[in-house]
Amino acid sequence: MHPRPSFLRPVAAAFTLLCGASLHAQTWAVVNLHPTGALHSGIRALSGTQQAGFASSHATLWFGSADSFVDLNPPGAGLSNVFAIAGNWQAGRAFIGGLPHAALWSGSAGSFLDLNPAGAIRSEIFALTGTQQAGHANIAGQYRAALWSGSAASFVDLHPAGATESEVRAITGTQQAGYATIGGQNHAALWSGSPGSFLDLHPAGAGTSVINAVSGIRQAGFATIGGQNHAALWAGSAASFVDLHPAGATASSINAISGTRQAGFATIGGQNHAALWSGSADRFVDLHSFLPPNYSSSIAYSIWTDGSTILVGGEASNSITLDFEAVLWRYTPPRAPTLSISGKKRVQTSRPRRVVKGRAADADGNLAKV
Repeated sequence: MHPRPSFLRPVAAAFTLLCGASLHAQTWAVVNLHPTGALHSGIRALSGTQQAGFASSHATLWFGSADSFVDLNPPGAGLSNVFAIAGNWQAGRAFIGGLPHAALWSGSAGSFLDLNPAGAIRSEIFALTGTQQAGHANIAGQYRAALWSGSAASFVDLHPAGATESEVRAITGTQQAGYATIGGQNHAALWSGSPGSFLDLHPAGAGTSVINAVSGIRQAGFATIGGQNHAALWAGSAASFVDLHPAGATASSINAISGTRQAGFATIGGQNHAALWSGSADRFVDLHSFLPPNYSSSIAYSIWTDGSTILVGGEASNSITLDFEAVLWRYTPPRAPTLSISGKKRVQTSRPRRVVKGRAADADGNLAKV
């Protein structure tokens, strides 16, 4: 039997080399947003273009740099903080008459709206969407989970029956999440707009549990396991609890979630380290390692991602100035080189094998033989 002949014919092809899913150190950058002259600052919420939190105890809005700082402290307020942003809205608290009042802004100090409900001693907003705000209101000395729709009069009391305290810390779509104190312990809690919709997500065997963030069907926060706070992830039920506590840490917690990424902190070597997870304990990134050496500790409070770029906001302790400073971590994925190949393809017809020969140019114009 004669072997089947091989032949050469011209061919043009393009190949794209894709990078892995790991978050390489060389793709992280850190931006310090601490305003000149501020005593302390921190980021508590962010979007793709805005960061919000506080500077020198005044509610603050940034647009990616320290000098973009906008002071949102309302006229007459002693102190103020932003804890959440959505679109052009910012929410948190402003101290009026020495007590915190649930606060809503739309980009300026003059836009401040006081959402403290009638009869409430104090109130705060920790989460918002485009149309709703959530947090707590202290009524008759009891902290009660609260929901608003843009005005003090719209207040809805979500406090579940049998609880001694409750609070909403996160909101998405039609759900609210946080905790309710039951039998003297905080229990991770989920609501759907009414006290009767309360779901107890407290994991079996946990001491306490709290939800700090929600995204889609996922909830995130911490649960106390064996006397240590462990970063935790849920999917709508107590049985869905996943322990994200990284090896070697003595405490951990998730403060924010966006898509498949979670941000918070892990205590390592006695210091808090800002941290990033991707759904499991072993997919952990120590964000503190990207800071300059004069920062002794750090915590992440917020995260935003479009699926490739990741922004994480928080604060870091400067061991030289002894101030907490607003810090923004930015992950930009490595550019995937595209190889454009032209040459000849040899096909060995007696075997299912192909050989490609030619030259390749990557995205920067570098040539290589292939």
